Amino acid sequence: MWALVTADIPPVEVPETVAALGRLRQTRLVTSVTGPHNLALAMWLRTVDELHEVTAALVRAAPALRITGTSLSLRTHKIGAQVLGPDGRRTHHVRPRDTA
Repeated sequence: MWALVTADIPPVEVPETVAALGRLRQTRLVTSVTGPHNLALAMWLRTVDELHEVTAALVRAAPALRITGTSLSLRTHKIGAQVLGPDGRRTHHVRPRDTA
């Protein structure tokens, strides 16, 4: 399942925090954003219950982090898949089969 976590971090700590959070297994994207909060993380989780474990791991990895919100997507419609080669780089895209 896909999760979005928004957070605040002091601006001086953004580069170090982004690097630390990017090393977590579940993290797919860490980005600075504008608006009421300055950090957003996209994560893949196995279960809803894992969200609590992951948010605790975020704070352990970056103690100055203040989590401001979480959102879960319980179902994601697949639009295709990226096939990776042995070096971890994309080799090609596979489109989903038509179900109509």
